[in-house]
Parts: sequence; structure tokens; C-alpha cells
Amino acid sequence: MKYGTLPHEVGTIENGIDEMMFYQYLPIKDKDSFYFSIPSRLDNDFITELLTVVNNDFINLRGVKEFKENYVYLTVKQIYTTTANNLNRPGIHSDGFMTNDINYIWSNEMPTIFYSGEFPNVPMDDNKSIEYFEQQKSKCERVVYPTNTILRLNQFNIHETNTIEEFNGLRCFAKVSYSKDKYDLKGNARNDIITHDWEYRERSQTRNIPQKIKP
Repeated sequence: MKYGTLPHEVGTIENGIDEMMFYQYLPIKDKDSFYFSIPSRLDNDFITELLTVVNNDFINLRGVKEFKENYVYLTVKQIYTTTANNLNRPGIHSDGFMTNDINYIWSNEMPTIFYSGEFPNVPMDDNKSIEYFEQQKSKCERVVYPTNTILRLNQFNIHETNTIEEFNGLRCFAKVSYSKDKYDLKGNARNDIITHDWEYRERSQTRNIPQKIKP
């Protein structure tokens, strides 16, 4: 697979969250386990439906054994958003860059912009790759999926936060991440059932890959 491919559409669901919240990479399933540990605050119909859809898709894609061997992380951000104050950090990138991670994303407003085209000779360095993607994106087609669409992403899907349409209001963004690695940056949401003995790494001021990439 090459950089510049488009994500896979998994389905659509409606937003059922009625309060502001910000959870970043909350671990909800431990590695080598089938069991989920979801805080009661997030035990609602929207999260249940989202996890049902993406778990079924991941198992169909990778199998039950792979499902067991992965951590599962939940990101949910519903805050007041404007075009001048975006919910997510700007900058073109790929989720799971240089990894085999799978991410599912969903939003009810201002959907993510994807770039379809050729990205030859991508440098295998996080910061250099972002500079490279920025230089190349003008040669690619911009693709935006309808709101409320669940998309499956791998490292080859190049995208950035939508800043084109004018919007002022509550925007909900949700992500479910499957990885065999610890997402152990300081500031990430913690789940004491899973993260009680984790040691957390410092977060840089620039974009961060969530796990420590092994040399």
C-alpha cells in the first residue's frame, strides 16, 4: 500500500453526546485481553454503538487473535469550536505513522480532509514527513466524507483538520485506536485498571507520535 490512499468507510452513526468532554487516548482495553473497562461517564449509547461497529470491523479485518493482542484507546472531544480555534491540532499527517496501528475516526461537524494522490519517497521521520506531506499536498485531490461517517485509517491515509468551512458551535470528534504499543505521553487520559504501573513520557510542543517508536 502507498501513502496517499483513502480511508475505508465503515458506517454512519448519529451523535448522542450532550455534554462537553475531552478524553485523549483513554485506554479502554488492555493488551492480551478481551475485556473492556469503560468509565461510567462514557457508558452511553453513542460510545456503545461506535465501539460495536469498529470492534466488529477490526476483527473482520485482522482477526480475533490480533484483537486480543492490541490495546484499545478511546478519544472523545466535544468542545466549542470555531475556524480560528480548531478542536484538533492543525498540520497534515498520518495516524499511526511508521506503525501497523488502526484508527477509526468520526465527527459530527467539519469532517477531516484527506489527500488522494502520490506521495513518493516519504521520509521515515515524523517531523520531516509532515514537512514533506505539506509540500506534496497541492498535487493531490482533497477528499471530504460526509459528517457522521466512521472511517478506518492506517498509516497510509494522509489527512489534516478541516479549517475550510466556517463553523462556530459544539463539534464532537471521536477516535478508537488499536495498537500493540502503549500510548504513554503525559497528558493522555488514564484508566487506573490498565495504566496503574505505566511510566509516561514528556510531550513535545510539536506533533507527537503516541507511542515510542523503536529504532
